[in-house]
Amino acid sequence: MVFLCALSSAAMVPVSSRASSASMALPFVHLTAFSTHIAGGNPASVVLLTPAQDAMLTDSTRQAISANFHQPMTAFIVPREDRVLPTHARAFDVRYFTPSLEPGLCGHATLASAAALFADTTRVPAVVDTLFFHAKNGVIVARKAEEGRVEIALAAGRHEPLSAEDPRAVSLRAALARALGPDVKVEFMVSGLGHLDFYCLVEVATRDLHSLQVKASE
Repeated sequence: MVFLCALSSAAMVPVSSRASSASMALPFVHLTAFSTHIAGGNPASVVLLTPAQDAMLTDSTRQAISANFHQPMTAFIVPREDRVLPTHARAFDVRYFTPSLEPGLCGHATLASAAALFADTTRVPAVVDTLFFHAKNGVIVARKAEEGRVEIALAAGRHEPLSAEDPRAVSLRAALARALGPDVKVEFMVSGLGHLDFYCLVEVATRDLHSLQVKASE
C-alpha cells in the first residue's frame, strides 16, 4: 500500500547528554502520514541522530523529548553500518516513543521517517530508493513510489481474541466507555502478537465512526 507524507518545518531541540551536563542540538521534523495535508493523517516526529548522538541519549531523555513533542509517536533514527547493501539502499536503526512508553514497532512513524530521509539528500543520496529500518520488533522496508510517495513492507501480523474477562479487555472497555460514551457497544476485541504486541483492534457497533463524539483526553 502506498501513502503520502507531508513534510513540516524542521527545527532543533536541546537535550542533555549522558556524558556531561552540556546540551546538544538535535534536528527533527514533524510529519503526517496517510495525508497530503499537514493537518490531516497520523502525525509523528522524527529525530535525526548521528551515531555519537545516539550513544549519548539516555532512554529517559528520549522519553522526555517525546513527551515534549506531544505527538502520537516520535521516531529516533540513526544510520546503521551495513556493507552488504547495494548502492541504492541504506539501513537505519529506529526506536519509537509515545509520550509515555516505548513500543517495539510503529508503521506510520516509519513512513514519516522514510519521507524525511528521502527528502534530505545530505543524509540519503538521491540514487537511494530503499531504506531498511531495524526496530526492536523487526525490520521494516521502505521504498520510494511514484509522485513522491513512500511505501513500506511490514511482516504479516498475528492476533488473539480477547475474552470479556481478560484484564486488558476490561481496561479497554472502561477506556472506550469514557471516550465514546456508555451507549457504544463493543463487538469484538483482539490483541496483536509478536511485532504487534503493542496494539489492540476493537470493533464497535456503529456504521458511522465519523459521527461519534470522542473525548480525546480519555
